[in-house]
Amino acid sequence: MTALNVSAAVPAGTAELPAAEVTDPPASQEAINRVLEYAWHRFNAFDERSGALKKRYRGIRESIILITWLTTLLAVLAISNYDKVLNLLLFGLPVILLGYIFLTAPYVERRGNSPLDWVGLILSNVLNRWRQLLAITAVFVGSIAGILALENAAPDLRAMFFRLALVILPLLSTGLLAFASRFESGNAWVGFRLVAEAIRRGIYVQRIKMGMQPLTRDDLEGMRKLVLDQRTRLEKMGIVTPLWGEEYQPGETLITPAYVDDPADDGYSPMTIHDYINWRAIHQANYYRRRIRTDYSKTRIFRGWILFIGALGAFLAAVEYGEFVAVTVALITALQAWLSLREHEQSYNIHMRTLLQMEDRIAAYHIGLKRLGDKAEKTEEDKQTILDFVNSVEDILGEERSFWQASVLQGQEATEASIAQLVSTTSTDWEPEPDLIEEGIPVEALPATAGADGDAAG
Repeated sequence: MTALNVSAAVPAGTAELPAAEVTDPPASQEAINRVLEYAWHRFNAFDERSGALKKRYRGIRESIILITWLTTLLAVLAISNYDKVLNLLLFGLPVILLGYIFLTAPYVERRGNSPLDWVGLILSNVLNRWRQLLAITAVFVGSIAGILALENAAPDLRAMFFRLALVILPLLSTGLLAFASRFESGNAWVGFRLVAEAIRRGIYVQRIKMGMQPLTRDDLEGMRKLVLDQRTRLEKMGIVTPLWGEEYQPGETLITPAYVDDPADDGYSPMTIHDYINWRAIHQANYYRRRIRTDYSKTRIFRGWILFIGALGAFLAAVEYGEFVAVTVALITALQAWLSLREHEQSYNIHMRTLLQMEDRIAAYHIGLKRLGDKAEKTEEDKQTILDFVNSVEDILGEERSFWQASVLQGQEATEASIAQLVSTTSTDWEPEPDLIEEGIPVEALPATAGADGDAAG
């Protein structure tokens, strides 16, 4: 609450009037609701834009990774013996199915597990993932049917198929990479996420203050300025992407927040420190626990597949299927780029660090601050202590977002370089197998390369 001392000028010989204290009057509930509603409106818009840009950013790059691997696969098929390909598919189906079952099995660290316990765990995983196993089988069956169709097709038609595919796919991946580098930069969705969370922090702080004392017009003006400043913050990041959202139009009912930490939270009502802990701090801690488990599981699965496919490539080289090693090498490179794009490894350490800090703050609340929050009448010192605690929790969350921003942008640079290298080096210089020549496919009809000439744009 602000105060101004106003001293009026008085004639000589007249007693001086006492200083008058002018205070900032409390804001009306209608004004409070409208300011919070406007803040939630901007949060919803930034949150929606961040999610859409993130989905599009990842989708384009995942498409590039898939196309470049398919290019290598088709280049190998163009010069391979089809009997070898069929044998490899028939052998690979059970191997891939078993690898998937074991790599996706839940990691349970328990003492005294008997072999029967682990067998039960594997069987349970089979039952839980039967749809995925059926999809893998369908892919292999479809691949076998495709190889048989290619084997029985006319040589000229088969040569034309490979020639067109190995010209179009590299051009498509190079064009997508150039488009993504020019129009789909990774900092846009990150920036929108940061400003959305900054607004949400301001909303929670104001609601905590509202639970202890009436909000003033200065408080509402500060909240409104915080919301407006986020657009300037985006511009300083170099983000000028439009929101494509509707203008703020107050209605009879308040705007529903796109995301709150607890369903019991309406986003507008005053909050006690107990509400803040239950609706904000504990839910954020649980979110980090879920993300830590997910990040660890996904990283373990991806790394397991990379090792498994690397061993499979060595096995193929040893049994005179060396031409297919290029497919396994390209698949390993694609999986590494995919893992980097998903940011599981980078996020794991950040979330673990933040969770430990959040657990410490929640423990501090139960040790001392809970008693303070139970007091019916709070002194100014009590109120300041509660606000300091809330700001300390929000500072932890803000620090996590800063580390996350730096990690994501750094990881995106590495991913962009990896994808660019993947696109520009998708080529092969193998000679055609003798039996392909015997089948009547002219050597000049076979593609000399499976990639685009020169470096990828970007």
